[in-house]
Amino acid sequence: MIILLVEDLIAVIIMPLLKDITNFSIGVVGEVLLKVGILIVIAYILYKHIYPKLIKNLFGSQEGFFLLSVASAAIFILLSYLLNFSIAVGAFIGGLAISIFPYNINITHNISGLRNLFSMIFFVSLGLQLTFNFSANYYILLLILFIMIFLFKPIVHFIQIIWAGYGTRIATKISLELTQVSEFSLILAMQGFTLNHITNSQYSAIIVITAISMLITPYIMKYDNKIYNLFKPLFNKLNLENSKYFNRKINEYNNPPKQIKNHIILIGADTLGNAIQKVLAKYKEIPLIIVDYDPEKTKKLINKKINTICGDINFEETINILNIQTAKLAVITIPQFETTIKFLKTAKKINPKIKIYARANTEKEALKLYENGADFVIMPHILETNLLLEKITNLITKHEKESQFSKEMYINYLKEKIEEKNN
Repeated sequence: MIILLVEDLIAVIIMPLLKDITNFSIGVVGEVLLKVGILIVIAYILYKHIYPKLIKNLFGSQEGFFLLSVASAAIFILLSYLLNFSIAVGAFIGGLAISIFPYNINITHNISGLRNLFSMIFFVSLGLQLTFNFSANYYILLLILFIMIFLFKPIVHFIQIIWAGYGTRIATKISLELTQVSEFSLILAMQGFTLNHITNSQYSAIIVITAISMLITPYIMKYDNKIYNLFKPLFNKLNLENSKYFNRKINEYNNPPKQIKNHIILIGADTLGNAIQKVLAKYKEIPLIIVDYDPEKTKKLINKKINTICGDINFEETINILNIQTAKLAVITIPQFETTIKFLKTAKKINPKIKIYARANTEKEALKLYENGADFVIMPHILETNLLLEKITNLITKHEKESQFSKEMYINYLKEKIEEKNN
């Protein structure tokens, strides 16, 4: 996220310079930086002192949120125009001004329709300007751009991230996700073409390679684990995989126990997981390992001397640290169903006796988890029904039979709900 923000900020500074690139000098750069600084100062004042009060009063009003978002963009677009800047610069800084946490999620949702409309217009306009040149120079330019974006750029990001100490897997994942050409690159190319800094053929090649990157990126992200596994032997050969220096940041967020058995594995340090952890903390005799993908959460838990792993349970390395073969219980509180079902199958294969409690979002997901061996599945929005079933079975049977009967009743209930929805 920070890398993308820095890239956008660089583009924001470069765009005004393109208008007078023939008279490029330190004075011109200073003037541009001063104007950008003025916009940022205005944005900061609005962000810190004015917008929070307005948003607080408008909270709950979709129309109010929408109008405030559009008004913020319009104000900074006007200021950019008066400063002889590109309107994209104003729109970007206007977005930063109104990105007030935690209201930014609601604002993003309320303007999604307008954003999609303008995105469609933007890409249609690009398509209208696209012309194909089938000369040899055109293909050479496409090849150079392709190599720069899909080879040179990922390698540069990979080196940066692994040098920062985040390991080969994270470096691979992030560098692959950053292969896509950003929208600001298109805006820069468009402005360069308008000012005759690049030719029609060069502009067309940039649009084509951008379109290709946008088409390929979702598949790269989908298969990033397979791509990583493909390069893993090379990382081992170069001694990058197990290097303490290149994994130093990862090691800061991990506190795995050396020897542990009959333990509980808690996957997810969210609200539900945090509540479970606090209860289990009272029972010192029960070993506990917590797994979460958020480094800030894991660092806080490590500071409390709690066995914590910062990692993704989709990864083999994380699974190996958990010592599943001797665990007695795994509790999965994360809402990602595909990740949950994958871990469930893996854990049951390693240790068929392990008890697994999981979370589902729908009746179909809950039923599928039970079919794959889950011992208990919670659905937050029907928690009351689940507790009611348990109370009913308390009057009918006891202990082991009670647990089995409750599970059977719950599975039947899930099947009935699915049939009702299908009908």
